[in-house]
Amino acid sequence: MDASHEQGPDVRLNPESRLNGQKNFTLLFEQSRDAVVLLDAEARFVDINPAAEKLLGYTRQEVHAVDYHSLFPEQTKLTEFNRILVRDGTIDRFELTAVDKQGVMKECEVSAAKIEDESGRLLGYQAIIRDVTRENRMKSELALAENKLKERNRTLMKLSAAILTAQERERKKISRELHDDIGQAMTAIDLSLQVLRQRHAGDKDIQSNVEYCQQIAHHAARKIQDFSRELRSHILEDHGLIPALQSQAQEFQRRTGVKVELDLRVDSALLEEALQLNLYRIVQEALNNVARHASADRVRIRLFSQHGQVKLEIEDNGRGFDLRKLDRTHPAGLGIMGMEERAILFGGHFHIDTVPGAGTRLQIHIPF
Repeated sequence: MDASHEQGPDVRLNPESRLNGQKNFTLLFEQSRDAVVLLDAEARFVDINPAAEKLLGYTRQEVHAVDYHSLFPEQTKLTEFNRILVRDGTIDRFELTAVDKQGVMKECEVSAAKIEDESGRLLGYQAIIRDVTRENRMKSELALAENKLKERNRTLMKLSAAILTAQERERKKISRELHDDIGQAMTAIDLSLQVLRQRHAGDKDIQSNVEYCQQIAHHAARKIQDFSRELRSHILEDHGLIPALQSQAQEFQRRTGVKVELDLRVDSALLEEALQLNLYRIVQEALNNVARHASADRVRIRLFSQHGQVKLEIEDNGRGFDLRKLDRTHPAGLGIMGMEERAILFGGHFHIDTVPGAGTRLQIHIPF
């Protein structure tokens, strides 16, 4: 067999191949949208492409008289750039500020590589310079807008917290007035009716009217108690979240006939009072939504902790709804929005799953 075949094909470029390679390089060099510069081993300009002429403001002829180092006024960063290039042979997307012929500063990303011959002798350098001034300005403007948005959100959160605090204060005040003032007044009315009934024991018409008035008074007293309990949970204040939720579920079931299943596996002593109150209000609003809008006959409430979060899930078997058509100005929409705000206020998140005819499931995760 011929020895030349045994040794394999000669992969060295012949003169024609080298010429084609040079033509391809020239084409890429001239048409590149990025600025490309060629320097000799002493970092003197050899050539620049049209994009570099546009970026730097110098023509190909003018650039030969320009000191490469004078284009980059940040000497400390330029020294670091040169050190990495000499050490590694290449450098990618190093940020430098360049100054053009007119003295205009431009923020640039510079990638560069050594050019060496086959023996490893340094011939020069090739650098690609990309103007990122506009891009960086847009990033800065975006970051500024994001910071403003975050600050605005923080302000809104503080405002929401203040509103919720004021709400709770008013709830307690109204509850106290209902219990102390109106509740005592209803008790006095009932006692007066009993006295009136005793004084006119023989008058059937008066007895009937008094009995009717007492029924109305008793009904009003029960309503006042319900309102007072809804506004302020003494069980929550005295015994914590779990007993309060159990009491809330029992009262809801008695009032609506909707069965409530509880799965409560959290030590409420580990939760701050404010968080306990927040979770209690979320459950309260969710149950109110079920009673008013869901047409459900069963609700399941799960409360548990996992991975440093307290997780609350409330699921009903009601009619559900199309979440895309939710009107946030509608009472149901306002209730959902209120629950979401409470979750976000404590650094958590709120998720709702629902479709028409398939019930509704709420998930609230809050770190503690």
